[in-house]
Amino acid sequence: MSAVDHPEGPVDFGGLDFDQLWKGREKTTAVERGIVVESIAGRDARRVLEVGPGGGRIASVLLAAGREYVGVDVTLPFLVRLRARWGGAGMWLAADLARLPLESGTFSGAVLIRVYNFLTEPAESLRELFRVLAPGGWLLISYFSERTVATAWDDLRRRISSPERSETKPTVSPAYRPGLPSRARFRASIEAAGFLWEREYSVGLEDFRPFRGMPAKMFVSLGRTFGPTGVLPHHFVVLRKPGATPVELPPIDQIVVCPDCRFPLTGLGMRTDSNVRCSGCGRQLTVVDGVPDLRPPDPAGGQHRKEPIRVRAP
Repeated sequence: MSAVDHPEGPVDFGGLDFDQLWKGREKTTAVERGIVVESIAGRDARRVLEVGPGGGRIASVLLAAGREYVGVDVTLPFLVRLRARWGGAGMWLAADLARLPLESGTFSGAVLIRVYNFLTEPAESLRELFRVLAPGGWLLISYFSERTVATAWDDLRRRISSPERSETKPTVSPAYRPGLPSRARFRASIEAAGFLWEREYSVGLEDFRPFRGMPAKMFVSLGRTFGPTGVLPHHFVVLRKPGATPVELPPIDQIVVCPDCRFPLTGLGMRTDSNVRCSGCGRQLTVVDGVPDLRPPDPAGGQHRKEPIRVRAP
């Protein structure tokens, strides 16, 4: 991922070491995977889109069931590593969430975890997810809301350990950033996109040391209970697109389109060569180690435009 704007200077997400980033947080991963498994149970999951797979914490669960999987990220190196890890299983596309190079109505489900708060175009991104889902399709999305009991406790803990900060703006947990949506504002954006709200989980206690000894299943159960209260910082919401899921979805090799002219790029997601040109507009398309680069061009003249995310200052 190329550098994105940040008040303290550019941040290069492409250099993230996910193993180091998530070291010691196995319980958090187990809880989030548990929510994914529970949310998908009993739903049509023949073909699932995951936006922002990052280091593959959730992709491993979605790929394990043998369903058709498509991972989309704005960071090409992430996808190259993930494709190599799973021996070519799944389809991986470097693309912009606000402009998905995918045919409409071609997925039975989608997953967006730990991505929403970084979107600079959340409304447009939600509309795109709604568009690519088939009627009756589901979306599991997570987000961090504005101040909660958990972040207030973290403020207090840090003040006690660092009294010199008491006269400055409180330092908050990594989950909290200024400008995060209220739960009401988030729900309004979901409804504006056309989704129906079905279920909510609220989690976050697993990130605190005193609670890490509890089993992941208990956090998932508590998350279901705390969901409507919103007292914990990390919210998982199961949404549904109105309608009934069709009996058949189009073949997976027919769902990719050119991000510029929307011309069908049949079989592109399955190709490994790099010499591809769109027959509709003539755009030269690059495929890197089996991952098509379908990101929109950078208006400033670069290879692709800057990714539609930013990091907010703490």
